[in-house]
Amino acid sequence: MKFPESERLKLIPLTVEEVVMYQACDFSFENHFQLTHHPRQLDENVKRALREKVIPSINNDPANHLFHTLWVAIDKKINTVVAGIVFKGPPDAENKIEFGAGTLDGFMNRGYMTEVTKLMCVWTKINVPGVRITAQTKVDNYASHATLTKCGFQIVAKHAEFWEWEYLQGN
Repeated sequence: MKFPESERLKLIPLTVEEVVMYQACDFSFENHFQLTHHPRQLDENVKRALREKVIPSINNDPANHLFHTLWVAIDKKINTVVAGIVFKGPPDAENKIEFGAGTLDGFMNRGYMTEVTKLMCVWTKINVPGVRITAQTKVDNYASHATLTKCGFQIVAKHAEFWEWEYLQGN
């Protein structure tokens, strides 16, 4: 299977072992992929999500590994991880799939998230025919609102603390 790639970025889904290395933030991950060492820190919520949700989900449902794991976006020119992406599980009964993503510190406001989102949407539409791609943002996360809008998402529901979005471009 071919994974998303552009002139600038390549996206790679991680194995359980690679997620463990990534989470360690000790350059074992960078050494494994022969990447440039760039200091990276994960907050406790991300570490907990990787440990308590991502890794067990991969182990419990290996057939849907790509929809449970952490994907990383690597800038090919500087040879380092610039963003992380996760699906929140495989498509549901309505053929909807939700994803979330974040740019690593030091790499914001460079267009990475827009490019990552577009790549993931194209890959998902090709590999999961008829899928409906969704995302959620906090009400005050204006950067994510702008990114999703640029990528062809529209707000489909507003709640007190978050908004629900759906990818409508290319449907």
